[in-house]
Amino acid sequence: MSWRKIRDTSEMNKTSAYRTDNLHAIHEIAAWPDFWVLRGASATAGHILYGLDIQANRLVWSLGGLNYPEGLGWTWNYMPFLAQTSDLVVVATYVGRNRERVWLLALEPHSGDLVWRKPVAWLRRSGKSIYGLQFIGIISTGEHLVVMENRGEQSVEPYLLWLDPDTGETVHECLAPRSEEPAAIAGGYIYLSNGTAQEDSCGLYRVPVTPGAGDVERLLSARVTSLLARGDSVYAVHAGEDLYDWTFARWNARTFEEQCAQQLSWEECNYWPRLWEVDPQQPDHIILQKDTRLWCMDLRTGAMAWEHDFENSLNVERVLRSHHGMLLNSNVGLEELNPCTGDRSDLGITGEIDVAIVAGDYVLTSQTFGSGSSLYVAEGSPSATLHPEPVTGDESWTKFKLRTLLPDLLMDPRDKLETAFGKSAGRGSLNTLFKEVRQITKTSQTHQKVKAYFKALKAGELDNGPLNFTSLVKLHTGCFFYPDLFSFGPDEHFFPGMLMAGEYGGVEFYLMLETGKVISLHHDASFYEVAADVWQEVEQRVKAFECAFPARGGVLDIAQLMHFQQTFAGVRSTGDLMDLDTRDFLACTARAFGWSLKELRRQLDQNYLPLEFLHIHEEELEVLDTMLTEESE
Repeated sequence: MSWRKIRDTSEMNKTSAYRTDNLHAIHEIAAWPDFWVLRGASATAGHILYGLDIQANRLVWSLGGLNYPEGLGWTWNYMPFLAQTSDLVVVATYVGRNRERVWLLALEPHSGDLVWRKPVAWLRRSGKSIYGLQFIGIISTGEHLVVMENRGEQSVEPYLLWLDPDTGETVHECLAPRSEEPAAIAGGYIYLSNGTAQEDSCGLYRVPVTPGAGDVERLLSARVTSLLARGDSVYAVHAGEDLYDWTFARWNARTFEEQCAQQLSWEECNYWPRLWEVDPQQPDHIILQKDTRLWCMDLRTGAMAWEHDFENSLNVERVLRSHHGMLLNSNVGLEELNPCTGDRSDLGITGEIDVAIVAGDYVLTSQTFGSGSSLYVAEGSPSATLHPEPVTGDESWTKFKLRTLLPDLLMDPRDKLETAFGKSAGRGSLNTLFKEVRQITKTSQTHQKVKAYFKALKAGELDNGPLNFTSLVKLHTGCFFYPDLFSFGPDEHFFPGMLMAGEYGGVEFYLMLETGKVISLHHDASFYEVAADVWQEVEQRVKAFECAFPARGGVLDIAQLMHFQQTFAGVRSTGDLMDLDTRDFLACTARAFGWSLKELRRQLDQNYLPLEFLHIHEEELEVLDTMLTEESE
């Protein structure tokens, strides 16, 4: 067998009407009989998707500005960030200025058009640092897409999500173990493995493929470093009591009955052992790799059919299975591997290859720091006539324009808010801001008092007073999705109140955009406890919650709070209110809110928590009662 190079992706730039930067690497492929979607990387455009018409050898579309989820350690090359169904390709990517969230994008493969998008995994924040993404990729069960989600600030535990592939809607979810390997499907179960050193989490797990058919089950409490599934069997390599004792084992995927086990002992283990599938002509064998040594394991008995120890200078990256036999990807290039003997033979594909991908009769190789990616086809393939010779000129891969999704289509709502408020703080129109905020936050209206507040902020009329009002350009940071605030409510629906001010005692003020009411509850658990109570009282109905919750803490509106700030102009938010003459303070406060002293007393009796920022306690109440007595005489 020989392989013939038919395309260098570096040729895509030689006569291109639209320069796209050099394509450094192809990392992944979703393949249909007549069409491919490739995930590659560009020097300046981040990760890119390429839609390739195989029949015409023509690049039809491309999408740029994507970034694969990081934090995956040494196995990232093998993580499936692309998944395909019969009529969709789904890619996982970072989107957003802070890159703290992973989105799934479902595209029509032949056109690249976006069908749906869904945010999934969050990175957790610790101060200014971002860490802890647990994302092991996407798999398709046929009926559903299954992804791993990390809930970030709300939880340190990852979740498995079952998604409807047509809409991206979550069908089912459950807590899941941390996993460092792509999931495997066998015997009606999704298998997950964890090889971390923590004894309380490492092991082999499974959960039924059918959503909700059962909980996650821990099958094995050992470091599992490689996992494969085929038919009704699941295979794994797991550690013993120390790092030099290993076991290769096969289980029945439905009953988890052990079918064979082979003890393996090594004096040293520089890298975790891995399993690779053998050519379909040998369905009862599997390849085990440890450092530079390969073993072919007989799956019926667990014995070794052959072993081959390569020279120490050979760095084995991956063992591939093609229609034409086994391929060995190493630092010297791509070689043919005889599945019966383990012998290697030269294919003339040399140079250190980072990634090699098999798709039907083709092999794609990538050299990230070399000459880019190349496409090879096997000579004499029975199906080679289905793939004509590459054409040249206008029909080649050279003329296409890279479309970037991020600026318009996929900008995170928070980024859109930041852009809108940033423009309005300059010469931008406030009317345009009001319209954009309604569209982004999905609110029905912007109250007239809220509009007046925005205008006062832009004019700098609220900078000097006892409350710390957020500047107009920073107001976008106070808009939150429901789960950000309360751990409940719609994932993609902003709470219609924005954090717009605070004071030295820790009280925060949320301005309700549709009503102009201000929720003023303490930053401690009381705020969230009240919200949780109301959420249950209204039977988890969003609109009812949005009406009921402000009534618990919204005894003021924004006009009153603005007047309060202006009344005490010059008094900073460091407790200086307490240094004022108590009588003057009480009289000015009542006047600022448009209340009589009697109404102030009534509000303090009935709504102390929302008015906590006034810091009126027993001593001040006694003075207020004296003033009321004097007023009545």
